[in-house]
Amino acid sequence: LIESKEACTVAFSKRKKGLDEKAKEYSNLTGADVGFILFTQAGKPHSYGSPSIEKVIDKFHELKQNDSQQNHTNMSKTNAFEAFEDLRK
Repeated sequence: LIESKEACTVAFSKRKKGLDEKAKEYSNLTGADVGFILFTQAGKPHSYGSPSIEKVIDKFHELKQNDSQQNHTNMSKTNAFEAFEDLRK
């Protein structure tokens, strides 16, 4: 963990840019929809999505609901954060 607040901010910025580039490259090479959300230590959100983060979240949510219905499980996610929490688990 980077303890210096300034160094941490610089590292976050540089690595976020690198992650953006890798996600874009992955999407371009494979045709896959890609999205991610990052939060700074201060809680400021940053996101990337191809085609857009909203479309990626909607597609993820839709697929999770379809999968849930096939398994006869009630899944009523009210927002993307709940859906991502399930993915994290």
